[in-house]
Amino acid sequence: MNVRSNLTPDKCRWLQIRKMGMSQYVWLYGVFGWGGATGLLWSIVMTLATGIEHFAFLLIVAAVFFPVSGYCWGILTWWSAEQRYQDQALIPIIQDEEEWG
Repeated sequence: MNVRSNLTPDKCRWLQIRKMGMSQYVWLYGVFGWGGATGLLWSIVMTLATGIEHFAFLLIVAAVFFPVSGYCWGILTWWSAEQRYQDQALIPIIQDEEEWG
């Protein structure tokens, strides 16, 4: 059986991301990616809603809360993607066992 034949584009992408390791993924995609982007967006929206005089305070709150949340988000998305990859990786093994009886 050709192992590469069952690699979907999602699996190929995950294999590339997986090479960086969990720690780098969590920091890059979770803390800086999700946490930083969401925190900055939240600060801007809340400043527009409450006034510019609150921007510094809102930015400080966002700088603490969103990166911590991003760290958790990064761990959860790593775990979820890894579970999906592991579950899909077992499909050819099960199919091979069924062929051999």
